[in-house]
Amino acid sequence: MDLTMTPPLARSAALIVRELEAETLVYDSAHDEAICMNALAAAIWRRCDGSTLPAAIAEDLAAAHGVDVDEAVVWVALRELKAKRLLEEPFELPPGAKTELERRDFLKTFGVGAAFLLPTVTSIVVPTPAQAQSCLPTGFVCTANGQCCSNICIAGLVCA
Repeated sequence: MDLTMTPPLARSAALIVRELEAETLVYDSAHDEAICMNALAAAIWRRCDGSTLPAAIAEDLAAAHGVDVDEAVVWVALRELKAKRLLEEPFELPPGAKTELERRDFLKTFGVGAAFLLPTVTSIVVPTPAQAQSCLPTGFVCTANGQCCSNICIAGLVCA
């Protein structure tokens, strides 16, 4: 890999991060997007400090967990993190970076039970503030059916 490349730097501005037991949830308030990362993708993202190259990230993970981590796994995660805007710009995947792992090749190499070793970064649907608001219970003042939990606003005055 080209050692003159800019090492990846995890974005931190406008993000709310919650670490859970097996995954990390990130809410990107700049883009109104919620993102879920499995433990491997989150570990790779945390190592994106702007000075560590992908090969070194793979070595760090291997040393920390006592398993071989192929550099291609790091590149897959970096591609997904970049697509979700979780890396600072300008980070570019260099030409020739192996960012696709063929599922068949992966399973042949590592076995079916190792499928959890693939980094996963996915979006979660987040309702808009208007969609997230609660409905009004029976007896509350309303102006439209959609405001009431029963979806019935009697004469535009009170929820049924």
